Amino acid sequence: MKLRASYGTLGNTVGGNYDWQTLYQKVNNVFNEQVANGVIQQTIQNLGLSWEKLTTYNAGLEARFLKQRLNLEADMYYRHTSDILTAAIIYQTMGNISAPMSNTASLGNTGIDLTLGWNDKVGDFRYGISINGNYNINNVTKFKGTLKYEQDPATLDIWGNPTWRYINLADVSTGGDTRRVEGHMIDEWFLRRPYSGTATYTNADGSVNPNGGPKDGMIRTKADLEWVKSMIAAGYRFGNGAGNTVGSGAANIWYGQTLMADVNGDGRYGNDDDREFTGKSTTPQLTFGFNTTAAWKGFDLNMLWAGRTGSYHYINERGLTVPFWPIPEMVCLPTPGPNIILMTL
Repeated sequence: MKLRASYGTLGNTVGGNYDWQTLYQKVNNVFNEQVANGVIQQTIQNLGLSWEKLTTYNAGLEARFLKQRLNLEADMYYRHTSDILTAAIIYQTMGNISAPMSNTASLGNTGIDLTLGWNDKVGDFRYGISINGNYNINNVTKFKGTLKYEQDPATLDIWGNPTWRYINLADVSTGGDTRRVEGHMIDEWFLRRPYSGTATYTNADGSVNPNGGPKDGMIRTKADLEWVKSMIAAGYRFGNGAGNTVGSGAANIWYGQTLMADVNGDGRYGNDDDREFTGKSTTPQLTFGFNTTAAWKGFDLNMLWAGRTGSYHYINERGLTVPFWPIPEMVCLPTPGPNIILMTL
């Protein structure tokens, strides 16, 4: 058995050759009613620009058993990418000048590598079998600042109270249905959740029950639609303000539509303030492989299988039943797996 540990730092440049300099571009100017050639500043310089840095910490072991026939390799690692190059934020009063590249972000990756193999010989026949896997999770440790979820006095719920929401989402993150923000995995899905009710529709006193709507959120029956009408009459809203008219048509609420949950409790079901970070992304968390070799009197056979799982994607289909948050016309679900990526024979 052998134990090992390592530490190292690598530099990486992913920008252009002149990102640190002030660049100018040629323009035409008018002087004394005559067109003259000139230049204007195109980008802002950043003399402090440096390479991105990848720092890796690794600990592992190697072991062999049963007369060298069974072998095991295991590694645990943490990779920290710092000084990631991103475009800096500049004031709009600076005009059309381009922002400089800056070392403003960092990303951490934590994972495990595992390989298990068996090699043996029976007469003239030699064979080997090995499996390997990697589990990795990432986390944005620095980007544009900390995301804040708190009551916003500038945004009121249907009762006139401050609404719970991400008050600085646009300032500290980028993206739409996927977001890059500190404290979350890179490009994490940021989605609405389907409504889930009890299908009781009303309270004991006959008033509408906000928790008594369709069990899976989809409007299928007349009772479901009547509940929606009663909710709207009571002051509740669905979507981002529009679409609060019951009836056929793309802009209205009608049979077959899936309602979204009111996550922040503001009385508005499925608006942008109801989006949540899901802990899922398109980056696979687990990659794995299976390798076999065989040889006999000059003949040999090799097969390599590889796959991945833990990757979540949108599927643009209606009525698809999946284990993860279905939403209207789009569904987020694990990639059916394992996906065969490569096979050699």
